[in-house]
Amino acid sequence: MAVTGLVQRMTVNQGPQGCALIGPSPTNTQAFFFTLPDRATPTDIAFVGGVIDMLTSAMTNRQEVTVEHTDSRITSVVLGS
Repeated sequence: MAVTGLVQRMTVNQGPQGCALIGPSPTNTQAFFFTLPDRATPTDIAFVGGVIDMLTSAMTNRQEVTVEHTDSRITSVVLGS
C-alpha cells in the first residue's frame, strides 16, 4: 500500500526509531513508523538511516513523498511525485 503527501512532522529517537506524519495538511495525516530490529544487520541500519535522511530532506524542502508501507511500517520512500 502507498501514501503520497508531505512530511508534516517527524520524531526520531535513539535506536534509531521514530514516527513520521505524512499527508496533504497538518490536520490530515497518517502515522508511519521506522525502527531497527533487535538484531539489526548492516543492511537494516543502512535502510533506516536512509529513510530518516529522505524524510528529513523532504520535510525540510517541503517535497512530496510516496511511502510504501505494511501495517504502518515504512518499506520504501520515493521523493517527488
